[in-house]
Amino acid sequence: MQSELLDIIKRDFIASQEIEYGLNDLESICLVVGPYRNLTTLLSAIVSLHPNIQVLNHAFERVLTIKNINFFDEFQIEKLDSFIKYVIYISASGTRGSFGGSILHSHAFANYPGMQAAYTNRYGKQTVKKNIKSIFWKESLTVTRYLQNLPEKSLDSLLENNKKIKLLLPIRNPIDCGISNLKTGSMAKELTGKKLPELRDAFTAIIKIFEWFQDIKRDHPEQTIIITQRDLENKSISSISSFLGVKETSEWTEDIINSTSIKPSYVIDNEITNLFTEIINKSNLSVSLKNLVMNQIN
Repeated sequence: MQSELLDIIKRDFIASQEIEYGLNDLESICLVVGPYRNLTTLLSAIVSLHPNIQVLNHAFERVLTIKNINFFDEFQIEKLDSFIKYVIYISASGTRGSFGGSILHSHAFANYPGMQAAYTNRYGKQTVKKNIKSIFWKESLTVTRYLQNLPEKSLDSLLENNKKIKLLLPIRNPIDCGISNLKTGSMAKELTGKKLPELRDAFTAIIKIFEWFQDIKRDHPEQTIIITQRDLENKSISSISSFLGVKETSEWTEDIINSTSIKPSYVIDNEITNLFTEIINKSNLSVSLKNLVMNQIN
């Protein structure tokens, strides 16, 4: 890690610990998991319109490299409190890309003018909410891989002993998700672990993440949730508010209706659809989850 970045991390960590927030002040800490190119940015932008939810965009390298806030490694409440303070602090500013920070720098606000207008109308130039009840971290695949590589049972233990920690999996049209990952190149390599991944590899990797989440959801149903592309298209995501422990306000509902739109799907031929169908039918997903996934395909 570059010394300049290390200096920024140390400076921000020290400054953040003056913030008067901790676990007792929050209802939830939500980690978004799943592949990239999975509507995570749009969903996180929508969530950021809520007056009591503070969203952190990316910034993995700035977060879990700090031993004092990495609560996944030898859990301590003090680490989680420091994590909360730090996330609030760095989510007030930042840049687009992996450095991360405020969700306002994400492409959802650049590509959806209605999203930017809705946020500005409610909060002006304010980047940190006045009464935060939920922390929402959008760093999907990187956090997913980190969680998958934790020692066996450590994630189960973390969730069992800390009911405010929650996991959210968005499910986009999985064929679009796979194609989009391949188009980015580097994301497909990270998703599949292959230097020259093909569509089959991307589809297989996506389904494996769904299988991993299914196992967690089975054991921790109250701390896990799936939000689908259909939910976003229908602007029906009220379940998020109760999941995160915040009130569903009329203003937030209005902003969701006015600012949310899903871009058209890729043109998908029968050969690609058949390929995905073959892979999911061989998977260990439950019948209900298979049907939910397949329902996202146009």
